Amino acid sequence: MHRCPLLRTHLAGFGCSYEHAARMFRHGYGITPVAYLQALRLDYARSLLQGDPKLTVAEAALRSGFTCHAYFSRLFRRHFGEAPSLCRQGL
Repeated sequence: MHRCPLLRTHLAGFGCSYEHAARMFRHGYGITPVAYLQALRLDYARSLLQGDPKLTVAEAALRSGFTCHAYFSRLFRRHFGEAPSLCRQGL
């Protein structure tokens, strides 16, 4: 089951099931809608961390839509290959 109800609602607005819309999205873009949204949120968090060195990792996580900063840190490291704290320090 999918954990992003707003995405489910938005994709269902196209007049087809969420599953069909998600398959079509993946076919067209090569990535699932959830992975796409995560990448956007992670990019936003990275720009927050690089733009304000006083911002904590937990604050950047919350501002970019992640409720658990540990999960955010794990995704960030997987996506960018570095810890968010290193990105914030400019290392």
